[in-house]
Amino acid sequence: MVFFNDTRTKVFNIHHHDGPPTLMCRNASDGSTCGAGYPFSLYHTSIRATGYYDATTKHIWHPTHNNVTAGWECVDVSGTPVSCATRFVSAGTNINAGYDSNMDVVVIGRELYSISIPTGSLTCLNLDTVAPCAGQPYAGFGGTNETTSGITGINGKVYTLVNSTMKCFDPATKAACAGMQWPKAGGTQPVLAVPSADGVVRNVCSNGACWSLDGSAHTLPAAFINYINANNVSALAAYGPSYQMYAGAATAGTRLFWPMVPGVMGCFDFAAGAVCPNFPITIPVQYTVAADPVNSNCVWTNSDDGVIRTWDVPTGTAGCKAPPPPPPVATYYPQAVIPRLACDAGPGSARGRPSPCSTPNRASTPRPPSPSRTARAWRFPTGSRCPCPPARCST
Repeated sequence: MVFFNDTRTKVFNIHHHDGPPTLMCRNASDGSTCGAGYPFSLYHTSIRATGYYDATTKHIWHPTHNNVTAGWECVDVSGTPVSCATRFVSAGTNINAGYDSNMDVVVIGRELYSISIPTGSLTCLNLDTVAPCAGQPYAGFGGTNETTSGITGINGKVYTLVNSTMKCFDPATKAACAGMQWPKAGGTQPVLAVPSADGVVRNVCSNGACWSLDGSAHTLPAAFINYINANNVSALAAYGPSYQMYAGAATAGTRLFWPMVPGVMGCFDFAAGAVCPNFPITIPVQYTVAADPVNSNCVWTNSDDGVIRTWDVPTGTAGCKAPPPPPPVATYYPQAVIPRLACDAGPGSARGRPSPCSTPNRASTPRPPSPSRTARAWRFPTGSRCPCPPARCST
């Protein structure tokens, strides 16, 4: 998975294939390595190799297991990478012999949610206390199959695909979302937070199965539904169906990016109501896509070969180009926005002319109204001119 530090100067990814799992880092400006300490060795990863950068602590967390129990591992990247003082927090769930014991990452507030594949539950880490959330794991909100399980976070809720059934989990109540129409029969990975033409996310999809956020019928354009169903995410044939799909999608403004068939990334622009020009594009077997947080014309991917790449969205070609132009700047002149300070009909104090009401003496200045008298606002009468009663000229 590709993710950024708080200053957007470093790009991290977690790599698990063809060697020990590692945390890798590149400088966003030129793609060079971040220097000493990278790659940094990690515990096991999941197939989707997901992680999260906590800007508050400058720590990276990733779901994993330590050969005994499933949980999360922490790396301090405030300088040269080192294991955190608390390197591992157990979720108290079982492990699989292979990769997938605790997988995927969604952060709501200061809580990090993952899926326990062996137990089919939702796990939760409190980032402030560095301890499991109260009552976790939450049974029935995690799937036991990587292909038909996944999560995404939208508007403070966790939308979770549980063995091809879409559910909604409310972190505030630690239970199913109330007043909605979930669960629904879903599909497979990835779980997509889908924007509308104004950039607001109002729909969620499990691959090509889509709904509004409350579980009612979706409001997506037919062009998108037709496109995603015609280009559905499919299993990576070289590895088998359990590898569908490595990681999730990315939403950037009105655009949605997602992995499709092996080595292909799709893009749909909901403002235009059409597939992004020059998409889909071919990428060496990709794990994930991430939208650049500064340049909306740029997306990042990492792949099975361990390489982090950038892609120019307008052209669909390798290597990010110039960012979009900044919004127009409106200039306001002081005389247009500073109110006239005098009480008479002349040009007033804003141009240096003294006003008989500009410096009332202490004796004539009443005290501000008490909280109990706030309804009796002290105002100038409409159209009044100085001299005026001192009590009226004070505010």
